Amino acid sequence: MKKIAVFGATGQTGRLICQLLLDQDQDIQILACARTLEKLEKLQASLDSSGTRLTTHSIDLHNTAAVDSILGQVDLAVGATSQWQDGPALAARALEASIHYCGINLSNAEKWEQLRNMHDNSVERGISIVGATVIHDADAALDAVAMHSAQLFPFFRVRQVDAAIVD
Repeated sequence: MKKIAVFGATGQTGRLICQLLLDQDQDIQILACARTLEKLEKLQASLDSSGTRLTTHSIDLHNTAAVDSILGQVDLAVGATSQWQDGPALAARALEASIHYCGINLSNAEKWEQLRNMHDNSVERGISIVGATVIHDADAALDAVAMHSAQLFPFFRVRQVDAAIVD
């Protein structure tokens, strides 16, 4: 069974990513991570009330031990948080744990510079670090996760993507 952590799982984009992943394949387990336990409980009740395919984890992203604990359990980490700073921080933790990472976060030049600085290390380790810029566009976020994850995890279907890739 493939295990995927979704950080920011209770937001609009994170919730839809969880739903996409659960709909894609029966052989996926989601570790839904967010700050608010109440919102996590609602997410689980709406997407997987049995708790067999989606487990919830209330987590503070500034607690690196907690983040590392989640990363130690998964094959892929998806960052769908609302703060641009979370992208590079999660990518760095994922790289350290040798876990592939796909970030769907708001963006700015500093974020991209931080991600570019991880390039050589990620290539050496054979770890994919993918950053996508999405501003409240859940469909584009789902497409980005699917597009970049399809190469790593063949069970992903790639939908038509109308996106520009900017380096």
